Amino acid sequence: MSDETKPLVLLTGLNGFVGAHVLDQLLKANYRVRGTVRSLSKSTFFQLKYPQACRDQDLTFIAVPDIQASAALDEAAQGVDFICHVASPFFTSTDDPIRGLVEPAVNGTRNVVRSALASKTLRKMTILSSFAAVMDMSKGTRPGYMYTTTDWNPVTRDQAAENGFFGYFASKTFAERAAWDMWEEAKAKGEISWDLVTLCPPMIYGPPYHEVHTDKGVEGLNTSLKDLVVGLQGRNPAFKPKVATPGLPAWVDVRDVAKAHSACVYELERERIAFLPAHPDRQAADDLTQSHVDTTSTATSAEDDESRVLGYANDTKGTPGIIRGLGASTGVYHESRTRHDSTTNKYASTIRELPAHRHVDFLVQAFFQNVAWHYDIVDEATFTAQLSQWSALSHKQLTLAPEGLPTSLKAFPALLFQVLAQALLFQPQRHDECLNDLKYAADMELSDRAAEYSDAGMRIASSFKKSELSLTIVQATLMRCCFEKTTGAVTEAWHTLGTAIREAQELGLHKLEPQQRISWRTETAHHDLGRKVWLMLHLWDAHMGIVLGRPMSTRLNPDDVPSPTPWDCSADAPRPPQPRDVILCGYHTAYRYLQEIHDLEKIDDSRLLVDNIHDRLLANLSNLPEWARPQRSRDCEPAWLPAALEIMTTNMYFVLFSLHRPFIFASARSRATAVYAATQILESQARLFDRTEPLQHKAFGWVFATFDATVLIVAVHVRFPEEFMGDFAATKENVEGALERLKVLRASNDLAGSAFRILQRLYEKMLEAATHPTESSSLDTGSSDGFVGMEADTLGGEWEDALLPDFGSYSLPPDPFNELLCNGDTSFGVDPAWQTDLDLAQLGDLAGFDNRS
Repeated sequence: MSDETKPLVLLTGLNGFVGAHVLDQLLKANYRVRGTVRSLSKSTFFQLKYPQACRDQDLTFIAVPDIQASAALDEAAQGVDFICHVASPFFTSTDDPIRGLVEPAVNGTRNVVRSALASKTLRKMTILSSFAAVMDMSKGTRPGYMYTTTDWNPVTRDQAAENGFFGYFASKTFAERAAWDMWEEAKAKGEISWDLVTLCPPMIYGPPYHEVHTDKGVEGLNTSLKDLVVGLQGRNPAFKPKVATPGLPAWVDVRDVAKAHSACVYELERERIAFLPAHPDRQAADDLTQSHVDTTSTATSAEDDESRVLGYANDTKGTPGIIRGLGASTGVYHESRTRHDSTTNKYASTIRELPAHRHVDFLVQAFFQNVAWHYDIVDEATFTAQLSQWSALSHKQLTLAPEGLPTSLKAFPALLFQVLAQALLFQPQRHDECLNDLKYAADMELSDRAAEYSDAGMRIASSFKKSELSLTIVQATLMRCCFEKTTGAVTEAWHTLGTAIREAQELGLHKLEPQQRISWRTETAHHDLGRKVWLMLHLWDAHMGIVLGRPMSTRLNPDDVPSPTPWDCSADAPRPPQPRDVILCGYHTAYRYLQEIHDLEKIDDSRLLVDNIHDRLLANLSNLPEWARPQRSRDCEPAWLPAALEIMTTNMYFVLFSLHRPFIFASARSRATAVYAATQILESQARLFDRTEPLQHKAFGWVFATFDATVLIVAVHVRFPEEFMGDFAATKENVEGALERLKVLRASNDLAGSAFRILQRLYEKMLEAATHPTESSSLDTGSSDGFVGMEADTLGGEWEDALLPDFGSYSLPPDPFNELLCNGDTSFGVDPAWQTDLDLAQLGDLAGFDNRS
């Protein structure tokens, strides 16, 4: 029976070379797939290859005899969440390239997009284009040239009619342009809300997962592999030199292309991506042929070893086909049992890494005292109850784990390991001596043991199938994200967050409706905790999206988030604020606007929205509840509350900062507001630093808040020294304070060293600008090259991996501030229009970013 909570993907070209790999990745990623085939008889191979998915209706097929026919895909596109359009002709031998290549590609793509435009459920569409649509053949290989979304193949229809090679280039170029034109027209009219992504890989090679007709020899291969094999064998002299020293030295593994499709489904917004990951020499091509092409006789060899022992051909016909059709292949059974045994052994061996009860109890107590209030991901009462049950398990039950354990406890060790890891990270320098027992090497630190515990937690969490997910696994995955970000693995943390979000969606946490809009505490415990976790996932998603320039994959209706519980210290039995109350207060004051700020670039005219958010945010900041104000009674308040409220202050001003940051080089008002917000952040961080114990210095917030705010302040003082000359003394003091804090934090925070070195160089640039203000301010007019050059000189190539956002193939919007997030070797050009000083009323003309322009 199909699990309809799984997203449904329409995949065209299912039985092609790339399509078969995309199908495999989508099924592994727990999607439902509806694949198009020319006739249902073409689906037999995949029914035999994925019998369980077919029985569960996670894989279904729909016949589309002619993708060019009118409304050919309307039925196929009904009710889908995503579309992956992979189908397109790939051959170069044709008497009529226009009718044989160009028209099928363009008409097929137009049909798919038309059906997508009519869909009421679609969230995103991915189209497999080609680097053939990007490169300009007349300019050769262009060594050192950086391709962008503005690069298109200038091939004409007349050229396409000349031969099959030009015809193929035109088919990919015209089809992709048609898709973008249709999408942009519908988007401009407000008819759709879904995003479009196009992938433009070069030559694609790798093992075939589709049906291969081995009786035809090389002719049974797909076009790219056939050309490669023929060229290497010397049977095609015209092709052979291109393999050894190719005209365009670029190829990509088909498995990576498939993974890119799966990732694009949930990780990217509208985008055009070209990737050139490899330069094959002759030996590389030979290796590729040996490792990949020799496997063309089978697409499922791992499942058929025992059939081959009996002498059967690896085929879908005869007895092997019948066995596989019944889902009873002996190969499958053996594989399943081995996998099960491996999982069991991994689980059992991993839980043995848990420390003794006395260490567990000590660290759990330390976690809820020093760490839990930062995140509020783990409910103390629920966790304590689970820990008590876990501690009472018998040796026999643990020996038989996980099968011998109660269902509610199977995933608990995954979360327990993450809690222990966090507790170890936040230990003071002079920690309890009992923790030294956890070290097994002379030079070992507690942070080393923490990393091992966190890794162990991930091994436990990953040992469960997607059908066995639980809320505990989601909590453990999110805690792993916290650990990675705290220890400087920022890119890994973002990817782990994506996993946690997908797991939560699989459980339906994003669909939980509020049973009571006043207080969390009146809801059932599981419903309550599920909604709390989803809120934290959303806040992490929004914050990392804005800080790192990443896409967001969650949305949250602010009306579904309850208000914090009122607190009156004078009451007979006052209930002090809880960590959840601080988070809810920050959310309703400021954090609720993060998702709108993140989406500003999608709006053609954002000035009204910017003004509206600005006014609401300032009004909220002036109406904080009594217990959350700086001037408040300190009677009865918990020890952790002052630090938590200071962090909330930092984060609330970060929202105001983020609202105006995209416009600091364009609008004097936004510039002033952003500098004000950045100053408030630095002053808040200074107060927090003075009041906080060193054991809290591991938290990643120390670095990101200080770093973002200081970079902006320094940038505007370098760029507009005369405009901010009156504030220079105060700014100099704030920046020096930030540097001093980072200098101290370097001893305990993995991110602080990178931030300190970068800011030190920017600070020197600021002092230089203050000494020669006329020279610096002259950068404000004319070409942007001066400022780009200044940034390249300032930052050079010393951006550390820990802080440099991993943009991959993304293109940032045309914002000069993005120059501060790129190293000197990969600077982005800046439109001269961004160099003028504009009023806030003109923001709409600047905020309509289009990543393709």
